[in-house]
Amino acid sequence: MYTVSWLVPQQVIVIKLSGHVTAEAMLAMDSEIVPLCAGSPHIVHLLGDLAEAQSLPTLFTLRQLRISRLPNLGWSIGYGSSNVMVRSLLLVTSAVAGTKSRLFKTRAAALHFLSTVDNTVKLPADEKNLL
Repeated sequence: MYTVSWLVPQQVIVIKLSGHVTAEAMLAMDSEIVPLCAGSPHIVHLLGDLAEAQSLPTLFTLRQLRISRLPNLGWSIGYGSSNVMVRSLLLVTSAVAGTKSRLFKTRAAALHFLSTVDNTVKLPADEKNLL
């Protein structure tokens, strides 16, 4: 299961993954995110809430995602997962796809990193309080 929403319109998309994420769900999520990114004039960063993700599809499925080939994709920043398999699969996928990614334990650490790599992102006030 997943949800997709803007944290900062046109700049930061939050993806929340939960349970056993299927290949079909991951491809549907990709189809939802691609037009959001493609329609933005800015670099778009992905902020992934992985706290409730128990498993992800195979590397084969993750390599099919079109999002990693978009020219305005910025950082993919995940947080919240202590699941070694989820973390490992995301890091391997990032390396194979050649995308910029980082994983953090907390949302606050992920947002702090984002604020250091892109100073054009203006986080909402309630998120700034986490920093």
